[in-house]
Amino acid sequence: MGSSGFVTNRTWKATPTNMASCRIPLWVLLLLLSAAATTAGRPPKFRDPKQPVNIRIRSLLRRMTLAEKIGQMTMIERSVATPEVLKAYGIGGVLSGHGGSPPRPRASAKDWTNMVNQLQKGSLSSRLKIPILYGSDAVHGHSNAYNATIFPHNVGLGVTRQVDVELIKKIGNITAIEVRATGVNYVFAPSIAACADPRWGRCYESYGEDHKLVMQMTDIILGLQGIPRKGGSPFIENKYKVAACAKHFLADGATQNGTNEGNAAMNWRALMHGHMVVYSKAIFKGVSSIMVSSSSLNGVKMHANRELVTAILKEMFGFKGFVISDWQGIDKITSPPGSNYTHSVLASISAGLDMIMVPYDYQAFVSNLTYLVENKFIPISRIDDAVSRILRVKFSLGLFENPWADPSLASILGNQEHRNVAREAVRKSLVLLKNGKKPNEVVLPLPKKAPKILVAGTHADNLGYQCGGWTIEWQGKTGIGNSYQSSMKGLQIPLLALLLLLSAAAVIEAHQPKYKNPKLPVNRRVRDLLKRMTLAEKIGQMTQIERSVASADVMKKYAIGSILSGGGSGPRAQASAKDWVDMVNEFQKGSLSSRLGIPMIYGIDAVHGHNNVYKATIFPHNVGLGVTRDSELVKKIGVATALEVRATGIQYAFAPCIAVCRDPRWGRCYESYSEDPKIVRMMTEMIPGLQGDVPANTKKGFPFVAGKDKVAACAKHFVGDGGTQNGINENNTITDRKGLMSIHMPGYFDAIAKGVSTVMVSYSSWNGKKMHANRELVTGFLKKKLGFKGFVISDWQGIDRITSPPGSNYTYSVMTSINAGLDMIMVPYDYAEFINDMTHLVQNNFIPMSRIDDAVRRILRVKFAMGLFENPTADLSLVDQLGKPEHRALAREAVRRSLVLLKNGRSPNEQVLPLSKKAEKILVAGTHADNLGYQCGGWTIEWQGVSGNNITDGTTILGAIKSTVDPSTNVVFSENPDASFVKNGGFSYAVVVVGETPYAETNGDSLNLTIPEPGPSTINNVCGAVKCVVVLVTGRPVVIEPYLSSMDALVAAWLPGSEGQGVADVLFGDFGFTGKLARTWFKSADQLPMNVGDAHYDPLFPFGFGLTTKPTSIVTEANQPNYKDPRQPVGRRVKDLLKRMTLAEKIGQMTQIERSVASADVMKQYAIGSILSGGGSVPHAQASAKDWVNMVNEFQSGSLSTRLGIPMIYGIDAVHGHNNVYKATIFPHNLVKKIGAATALEVRATGIQYAFAPCIAVCRDPRWGRCYESYSEDPRIVQMMTEIIPGLQGDIPANSRKAVPFVAGKNKVAACAKHYVGDGGTHDGVNENNTIINRHGLMSIHMPGYFHAIIKGVSTVMVSYSSWNGKKMHANREFITDFLKNKLHFRGFVISDWQGIDRITSPPGINYTYSVFSSITAGLDMIMVPYDYTGFINSLTYLVQNNFIPMSRIDDAVSRILRVKFTMGLFENPSADLSFVNQLGNPEHRALAREAVRKSLVLLKNGKSSSEQVLPLSKKAKKILVAGTHADNLGYQCGGWTIEWQGVSGNDITAGTTILGAIKSTIDPSTNVVFSENPDPSFVKNNGFSYAIIVTGETPYAETKGDSPNLTIPEPAPSTIKNVCGAVKCVVVLITGRPVVIEPYLSSIDALVAAWLPGSEGQGVADVLFGDYGFTGKLARTWFKSVDQLPMNVGDAHYDPLFPLGFGLTTKPTH
Repeated sequence: MGSSGFVTNRTWKATPTNMASCRIPLWVLLLLLSAAATTAGRPPKFRDPKQPVNIRIRSLLRRMTLAEKIGQMTMIERSVATPEVLKAYGIGGVLSGHGGSPPRPRASAKDWTNMVNQLQKGSLSSRLKIPILYGSDAVHGHSNAYNATIFPHNVGLGVTRQVDVELIKKIGNITAIEVRATGVNYVFAPSIAACADPRWGRCYESYGEDHKLVMQMTDIILGLQGIPRKGGSPFIENKYKVAACAKHFLADGATQNGTNEGNAAMNWRALMHGHMVVYSKAIFKGVSSIMVSSSSLNGVKMHANRELVTAILKEMFGFKGFVISDWQGIDKITSPPGSNYTHSVLASISAGLDMIMVPYDYQAFVSNLTYLVENKFIPISRIDDAVSRILRVKFSLGLFENPWADPSLASILGNQEHRNVAREAVRKSLVLLKNGKKPNEVVLPLPKKAPKILVAGTHADNLGYQCGGWTIEWQGKTGIGNSYQSSMKGLQIPLLALLLLLSAAAVIEAHQPKYKNPKLPVNRRVRDLLKRMTLAEKIGQMTQIERSVASADVMKKYAIGSILSGGGSGPRAQASAKDWVDMVNEFQKGSLSSRLGIPMIYGIDAVHGHNNVYKATIFPHNVGLGVTRDSELVKKIGVATALEVRATGIQYAFAPCIAVCRDPRWGRCYESYSEDPKIVRMMTEMIPGLQGDVPANTKKGFPFVAGKDKVAACAKHFVGDGGTQNGINENNTITDRKGLMSIHMPGYFDAIAKGVSTVMVSYSSWNGKKMHANRELVTGFLKKKLGFKGFVISDWQGIDRITSPPGSNYTYSVMTSINAGLDMIMVPYDYAEFINDMTHLVQNNFIPMSRIDDAVRRILRVKFAMGLFENPTADLSLVDQLGKPEHRALAREAVRRSLVLLKNGRSPNEQVLPLSKKAEKILVAGTHADNLGYQCGGWTIEWQGVSGNNITDGTTILGAIKSTVDPSTNVVFSENPDASFVKNGGFSYAVVVVGETPYAETNGDSLNLTIPEPGPSTINNVCGAVKCVVVLVTGRPVVIEPYLSSMDALVAAWLPGSEGQGVADVLFGDFGFTGKLARTWFKSADQLPMNVGDAHYDPLFPFGFGLTTKPTSIVTEANQPNYKDPRQPVGRRVKDLLKRMTLAEKIGQMTQIERSVASADVMKQYAIGSILSGGGSVPHAQASAKDWVNMVNEFQSGSLSTRLGIPMIYGIDAVHGHNNVYKATIFPHNLVKKIGAATALEVRATGIQYAFAPCIAVCRDPRWGRCYESYSEDPRIVQMMTEIIPGLQGDIPANSRKAVPFVAGKNKVAACAKHYVGDGGTHDGVNENNTIINRHGLMSIHMPGYFHAIIKGVSTVMVSYSSWNGKKMHANREFITDFLKNKLHFRGFVISDWQGIDRITSPPGINYTYSVFSSITAGLDMIMVPYDYTGFINSLTYLVQNNFIPMSRIDDAVSRILRVKFTMGLFENPSADLSFVNQLGNPEHRALAREAVRKSLVLLKNGKSSSEQVLPLSKKAKKILVAGTHADNLGYQCGGWTIEWQGVSGNDITAGTTILGAIKSTIDPSTNVVFSENPDPSFVKNNGFSYAIIVTGETPYAETKGDSPNLTIPEPAPSTIKNVCGAVKCVVVLITGRPVVIEPYLSSIDALVAAWLPGSEGQGVADVLFGDYGFTGKLARTWFKSVDQLPMNVGDAHYDPLFPLGFGLTTKPTH
């Protein structure tokens, strides 16, 4: 200790010595404990919002320990705060300090609310659950938050007072709601300093030097908090308001020389009449808190000034809020700061400070303050005063009732209305100090139409400078390009100044400009926007840059019109659709924040599908599609490509290439459909596929894009690119005009007629004239003659190549290309040079402005036609389109139809194809057989293509062959085998897959067109030794004649893309060869160029050649394998698939695993048949429907990528609605068919196809913990309730066979009748126990529900854990196989319960192999493993391979599983989409659940006598009491199997209405509803209640945890009934899963209602209690008197119930 006797360091800890003086005598402890015991049953008044605030404060304060009080006085910085710290120390406040400290850089409103709520969870988990205040410096708007509205600082707002007295209130109101949008509830604002010296560094925080002006500006408090009912006490009007803080007390603006935190020297009068009077106004306006200044007054530190803080502020002016220190303000009491921290704590708290902004070393503060209080340096009364003040503000804020941040306000942050007010504030804050050199030479307002103006200065284009300090960071930030606060919409100083300073017409013109009005014609919008644009903005629109040099800042600064991804340029390797969307949107933000907000268009080479993107569908290149001659097929490919491109946020595809390749030596020949212009013209149907069909009334030549699922297309390369000399890329096309027009131009006629949006110019020349410089063809012909109204774009650095060498005179290239008629230039990197050269050329009249306007007009026309101005940013709604199974199926079809059979056998009667699937042993050879990159070719992932199988998703030709041949066929792969290996291998035949390696453009030019080694060697080695089929994977015809004689069959597969299965489909005869050559196959390269019709035409295979085959007989009625053909009967599909499956695949289908151990890889590796979510197993907490869909689809992608592509089925316990899922409708534990239909829709909304429901147990003993899952003790009622099955699955068609499963479509799910059988009759109601009953009893009581379930087409049956007369049901062959399957003819599959087979042995799992053997031989088909799937698979494999389990039993199981999957349509629709997500918790379902609640209520008692009926209750009672643990607890109301397996407690578990909430919304507004969970009798007697409603019952449980031998309702329920019903007329509403002991309390109860477990819609209870509907429910199970009677069911000899089965009083609805 120092000489003062205070601790001088920052730590003090309890030790035995320290604590000795704190020992409490035993008698005192006994008295305290006795007092506590008498009050334990009382409801805490501080929890009752109806109580006056002061009573609530006293109630809470007396419960608090010293540690909890000191915790409330502590405010810490966000960076050191955690839920654990807040809970451990009872911390009262958190702040984001020093004008920054967000959750993360550029944090969204959601990030803020999540952070605040996460911290709040810690506070609410403390003993007394006192919520925190979260504070932030919102000093000129919510200035810490990214995208918030930033208002002028106070220095400017002070100016406005003379103009607009209401403006400051509006700003306060907006600031409050934006602060609340981030979850923050407390602002350190306003600063009400009067700045007397502008040298002060905080002068801009002051409204002015005049105290009277500052007094007026305290009206901002009314905006922040609301208008108080009385002055002096803190007041916060509602949850859209915040607690305000007047700062900095006192005279901080009057320090000597304007030194921050210096000394203010002044006399008392000046202090009181100048500075203090401002605070009196703030207090009168209800300010919640006052922050003390770090300055001094006449040498005394304000943080230690008791006279001013306590005597004047609190006592004289009656301030009732709390006083808070500034940041580390108490440390600065000493010099140097913190040198005697204990003294600082003592001085500040004694002075009257209530909350200390610590902000980091909270342990030191807490320890020191604890020491000071315990050692009586600070009286406890001072602590109590401080805490009372803090609690007063928290109660006034409504924090105890609404502690959580509301994410629904997120969209309010920075919204346009708020920005408009900020803009108004800016206008009114401007002061004009000079206007001209003389009065008659006025400069302002400026003209808008000056030919040229200069904007200069460091602050002209710097949003950070413009906003100043306390913006995003404490000291503010600088930001050229304004990247740190993009949401300011580009209102930089020059633009803003122009808007404000120009004529009054400028203000009027602030209404929505015409170009932003989607109702106006496109041309009018174009004209309106064009006239507003500067030259720089126009040139920016004509500029397309590569994504690698783009940024939001660049887009904004240069108003760039377009970005592209060059070949292979993406956000990152293997980027997801979301990664692409996020990247595109980030660039778009820059464009939208430019002055005019013109959106950019993003382009990409999607030339055979979305080929740059990982996991996209890769279609065959055009060279193959031309073979099909099917324009409709190509159009479908366009549709699919557009969807996949849009899935990544991109709106523009550089496709199709409509070149006519006249020489296959050209490296781009595979991009051409044909050498025949007629075929190319047909294939322009790709354009309406990409863009949509042009409406009939559209003017020819105008671009058209149909909507958000379409893209702008690009016809390329204009013109003659396919006719260059010797096929050299970018070379000269030598032909006369007639040749050009008849061969190369016709595709453009059709493209323009079909509304193509853009045309790309070719690198090539025509008769020596570069196309990029050819004004005659670009402007004269394309634009004028053909009337093309879209825009013309250059190729990549295309204008550079006008000169030789490229770029040697760039200015000339720019001038020549633009004057030729190019509108947009693909620069792509050095955009600054392009822009500078263009600007120079226009300003110096080398390029006329009319040419610029024409170019920009065309670009804007396309953007408007696309709807880009209305929908500029991408969302994630289409991400599931990427690589969609339907698109892959289309690509597979395209592969099949693009194959050309060039040779088939040595002679016509020795045909080789189709190949046999059942050969004993086959060889697959060649470099291209197992290389997905080679198979796809160039323009795939990278510009030049890549090699390998991990480049994207797809099927190699080798993989396709393996999945097609019979499982017994041995497939041997050797890339380049030698001849002896082939001769000695005993192969039935060989398939050789060879060809060209990938290339693009010039890299593909080839003078000899030979296939590279080892292709020829492989052909020679293999075909010389065994019968062989050669499959050529090439982008064009190649030299093949030298090897042709050695081949038995030859197939041209071109570049088939990702779906190699299409090749195997045709090779093995599932489909026939149909393709015809779309280009001539030469004999030797010396013949080239050679095209059909040429005089020297002498081909190896002529144009149009192609042998055909027919599908083999097995598929003559279908176009694919039987199991893939939905037209085949299910039985035939099952048989066909079963015979193709290996043992491993069959066992995989019999395996069901838990979501947590599943992955796409696991699904693929083990061919797993099913996944489930165990109770509470979810993608993440509060997962949305979309999160579920994405998860299910990810797993499904693994299943679909297996050899046979068998989809998995995903199961979940949807036992009372979709009860595991956040925001789903939770129905009562059980109503029916309609509920089934609604449940099916909500389950499908999350991508799940299988519900483990209904439970058709007959509960014969309510002690059973699953009794609430049962409809009744009466099997007849249970039979009736099987109608839920057609609700879930759909009504069986009249002609359906009995016992065959049925699921009606994509909006239905497979149901599961459970638990088979007798689970509701176990001995003493013990879960999983033995059901002791004879066969007749089992058949008459427990079995009838299954008769009806099977008749109604139930898909699956789940076996019970229980036993029947000692025999485990999971091992009971007699009942599963002999009775269920053979006697009842059930044709669906039988599934185990969770780890059900483990429990065949005791202890469970002791002999797992025996359990597997017993369960499978008993007749189980699918096993819910759920975790150790490898253990199950290995055991079952061993048992089958060693003949313990016959293969016939496996085949029976798998046939049943497949039957259900085929019936569900899973093979046709395996993946979920987002079309049902809005079904989750939809209002119609909630209304249905509410109806179910009403009808499920049973009125057991109504009044002490029939003439004294209590129900229905009056809505207009003066004052009513609602009590009980279950009245305001949604989790209790829903019960078990809700969100978690065992259920949960609380109101934030899901969406719904508690019974308390329902009561409040039903009664008359004048009725005072008081809620007290467990009130004492005196409280009830003395409060004048008209009546009371007690809602109480069981806490949630599931399965064994719910078994109860006594069935009593837990405390405090009995006490609540006794306390309330003994004092006032009472209605008891029981929330239980079964009848419970109620007889002892019945006489004291006036009315008794059994509400069971009503689910999420508690409003249904209030509907009936208050007479909007009558009670109609009748007991479906007997209500016993005591548990000694159990089991007791209707018809029993000893039947003596309290309320019999069928009992239920009724009421009528009130008028």
